[in-house]
Amino acid sequence: MSRTTNWRKSVATALAVILAAGFVVLAPLTVLARSTAAVVFSPDVMASVLIQQFSLAEDVRRPLFEALMGSPPEQDQALDLSQALGYLTPEEQDQVLNSLIPPRWAQEQVEGAVRQMYAWLDNQDPHPTIALDMRPIKIHLLDSAVQAAVARVIDSWPDCTPEKLAAFAGGLLTGTPEMLYCSLPGALGDLLAGFLTTGLTQSVQALPPEIVLTPGSARPAEMLQLKQDLLAFRALMRWSWLVPAAFLLLILGLVVRSVPSWGRWWGWPLLGAGILSLVSPLAGGWIWRGWLQRASAEAGVQMALELVDGVLDGLAAEIAARQLAAGVFLALTGIAMLAMAWFVRRRRQRALRSVQDDAPEPSRDAEPRPSGMFG
Repeated sequence: MSRTTNWRKSVATALAVILAAGFVVLAPLTVLARSTAAVVFSPDVMASVLIQQFSLAEDVRRPLFEALMGSPPEQDQALDLSQALGYLTPEEQDQVLNSLIPPRWAQEQVEGAVRQMYAWLDNQDPHPTIALDMRPIKIHLLDSAVQAAVARVIDSWPDCTPEKLAAFAGGLLTGTPEMLYCSLPGALGDLLAGFLTTGLTQSVQALPPEIVLTPGSARPAEMLQLKQDLLAFRALMRWSWLVPAAFLLLILGLVVRSVPSWGRWWGWPLLGAGILSLVSPLAGGWIWRGWLQRASAEAGVQMALELVDGVLDGLAAEIAARQLAAGVFLALTGIAMLAMAWFVRRRRQRALRSVQDDAPEPSRDAEPRPSGMFG
């Protein structure tokens, strides 16, 4: 019977050691997964990171503005934007861009687009729908932004030569004036400014109240599969911490028979997992960046890797902050468990010594005397 009991205790202890080691390894990974899910699947955090990165990376509007400048004019368009804006310095181009499209509007649209993308994960739509609200821009442009932008653009133009002035005057007489990209004097300059303002105003009025984007609408089956994969991945990352938590409960049932043993069997694994959780953010950024670069190279998509790296840095910082907080919590909990085990054990030892010291010593008077005829 004694051998069977000892064998069971040995097996239980071995299993508990394996479970404790598994907890030390798995807990930091699951904590990292939960921290990642809290960042990657949070529209508030993602919108904040994207907005900060766009403002740091010269703004998402800048590439669009440069593409607009480099685009050739349409056949029925008298104004060549590339030539009209070509005399502006980069700083002046930024000022014109800010006056036409305020940064605040761009930030609001980025935030709204992110929220609409995340809402798609929890609705029944086959593909996400992103609506950009153009009404604030139309109101802003029709107010005074167009006039200010036109005045700044015209001020950047060089003075017109006499030949260009004569050609422009002849065009006015025939009713087919040629567009000039030089500064006209007096009333002619006011006429040119009015012409540009009218053209831009008509373009603003033609803008729709909102621009609706439907990414993936041509591939509904693939988008549905993507949604299912993302939902499964989110659930796995959020609830994977239950596995190492179950390890601690199994240890509790296998070997814990007292408060000090509970503190030791839980304290050391918690402390080890906490230390690994504090170390893991150091390698997290390297792993994420390497994975992203390999995925981009395999896909053949060179999509503004500097911007993606910046977004990745922002996400890594958010994840690392949560990971460090979780690591500190695990480590402090482990230390508290070990301290509790030490305190309870010392208290019991003192109580046992006190009982032993207070026990009366046996005396001879207390010994039984022989009785009978020789007593």
